[in-house]
Amino acid sequence: GTLPLPRGKVLDFLKGKKKVLVFEELEPVVENLIKQLALDNGLKLQVLGRSGFYSPDGELTVPLVTQAVRKLDPGLSLKKEFSPPKLDLQIPVRTRTQCVGCAHRALLYSLKRVARKKKAVVFGDIGCHDAGSFKPMELQSTIYCMGSSVPMATGAHFAGLQRPVISMMGDSTLFHLGLNGLVNAAYQKSNQVIVLGDNRTTAMTGFQPHAGSGVDIRGAESPRVDLEMLGRSLGIKVHSVDPYDLQGSYEVLLQAVEEEGVSLVIASKACFLQGSRQGEKFFEPTKLKVDQELCQGCMICINDFGCPALVYSTETEKVHIDELTCVQCGLCAEVCKLGAIS
Repeated sequence: GTLPLPRGKVLDFLKGKKKVLVFEELEPVVENLIKQLALDNGLKLQVLGRSGFYSPDGELTVPLVTQAVRKLDPGLSLKKEFSPPKLDLQIPVRTRTQCVGCAHRALLYSLKRVARKKKAVVFGDIGCHDAGSFKPMELQSTIYCMGSSVPMATGAHFAGLQRPVISMMGDSTLFHLGLNGLVNAAYQKSNQVIVLGDNRTTAMTGFQPHAGSGVDIRGAESPRVDLEMLGRSLGIKVHSVDPYDLQGSYEVLLQAVEEEGVSLVIASKACFLQGSRQGEKFFEPTKLKVDQELCQGCMICINDFGCPALVYSTETEKVHIDELTCVQCGLCAEVCKLGAIS
């Protein structure tokens, strides 16, 4: 649909109709707008849709649409019946993940080590990093809505959760809806670690700039919010890390968890996908391979790090590196405790 609605075209379409069925994803937004438009213009007709006529959730599949149309007009016959083809094969489930080389993966790995050691609960947010809540990492315990991580962690602390609480969000989420939660956590004297993945853009939805990007929507230079100064202005402890420095990030995160009050850990590194296109250098390329003699097939590298370039073979029961996918960041060599990747 188009918002705002093209009122003239919609009114021309509605005239002379008794019933109109609206298909949209997911809330009945257009349906309600059309109802209001019809009421304002004295049109007497039924406007049906997500608000109760067919399922209020789920995708608009062919069966759902045809069932709704038949419900509207039982006498209607389709020119061709649709039935999904039955496939005699098992399609592997593809879970969400970050791009190969993404700094968020390195940060999530370090954070997972700390959360495991301290038995901490990690509250997630909306962004590229929220893929850490799915397999294989399964780190964040909650993904609710944009800006919810810090308030939920604050609430968990004051509700009496006897475990360390960590919240994680990205810079674009912070500037969209996260500032209130950050300010409130500091004001209420919460006890939590706020991990901020700062990649200087809104990477998840197409690299739109924000108040921390240094450019506006037209690409012109604009003031950039200093995240460290922002944290210090709230009176909270601030740490900065390079997420590609796995051990350094781990030590800082561990220190932050052991601190009293609110600690802000800022992991700054540009989006790998965008930066690579612009010629930015993130690391010294290191071509690695898995020693098949040393590899025991434990899959720690896959389950704890989750890089798509690491592939487990059910035939050899070993891990190997997909050279077409690998960007040679070299981080997986640090993840393997057996020294099989070098």
